[in-house]
Amino acid sequence: MMKTWTLGLVAAGMLMSAPIAAQADESEQAAVQPAGEKVSCIDTHRVRDTKVLDNQTVLFRMRGGPDYEMKLTRRCPGLKMQRTIVYEPMPSHKLCTVDTIKVPITSSGGLFSNNFTHCLIDSFTEVPEEADDNKEGA
Repeated sequence: MMKTWTLGLVAAGMLMSAPIAAQADESEQAAVQPAGEKVSCIDTHRVRDTKVLDNQTVLFRMRGGPDYEMKLTRRCPGLKMQRTIVYEPMPSHKLCTVDTIKVPITSSGGLFSNNFTHCLIDSFTEVPEEADDNKEGA
């Protein structure tokens, strides 16, 4: 009896926190407005590192600049929490808007399983240098 009641409280708490998480994602997206040129592919050999900004946006920091903001077609569950993406570039070492990224799904013990959420890339937008500097403090 006690276990059922405890699970009910946990489930209710999750339902109550969902709208708050959605609002946080919306406010993060509103703060990120790249004004640069859109490209259909980026060279994965030039990727220095990535930074997950929210459940729909990843910043690709490039060697030799410019950096690019990758937007997904829709929110990718777990992306912000995991802060990890996996991608498989074409043989030409390009990651393009027709590709997908994968986000690992963790098991209940916090270990990565062999399952992934697949998310479709919508666009890559060049990030102006001054806007990229502002994201460093974020």
